[in-house]
Amino acid sequence: ITSKVNFTPEGIVVNGAWKNGEVDVFFIAPTLNFSKLGWNAPINHPSSTELISELIMSGQASVFNSCCRIFSPKYRQATFYSFLGAGRNGRKALELAYEDCLKAFDHYLTHFNNGRPFFLAGHSQGALHAMRLIDDRIEGTALAKKMVAAYTIGFWFPSDKFGTTLKTIHAAESPTDINCVVPYDTYLESGGPIKIMDRAEIVYGG
Repeated sequence: ITSKVNFTPEGIVVNGAWKNGEVDVFFIAPTLNFSKLGWNAPINHPSSTELISELIMSGQASVFNSCCRIFSPKYRQATFYSFLGAGRNGRKALELAYEDCLKAFDHYLTHFNNGRPFFLAGHSQGALHAMRLIDDRIEGTALAKKMVAAYTIGFWFPSDKFGTTLKTIHAAESPTDINCVVPYDTYLESGGPIKIMDRAEIVYGG
């Protein structure tokens, strides 16, 4: 846990009771690896590690600091160019990044969760990996009732996953809904999802 998750906007008072709260969040950071020198960033890549610590933990993960213990894995992020029609190499890079997230999530479950309810959250590349965690570790298991909600932000979430690969986890229908997914993405007014890579393979697990 990094101290930057404790940051709050000026004038906002956060009760410190979250430190002993009953809920966790497993937060997967977005793509901050823009290197052309390799498909995956090293686990302690200086520039992306600094950006995650200084910007993402304070500006994104900190939204949970009034309610949850925050766990955020370091992982060997796929470069941004993996999403730009990079074919097999891009898919392999995303697979490696996901394997790190999967191992980190399993470690969290084994050593820290202790049966607690949790949020799953991710932005951009993190949202993609969160989607796959739902498929591989949560859907159809006891964890589905422990997952308060999954926030998959900034990546295309196909609605037809509900009722196909996701049979027990549903899309959120109200502000108080639980055991659900809250997907969100934005496009230009005249736009839509960019047709890059084989989305069926990276979203459905091919």
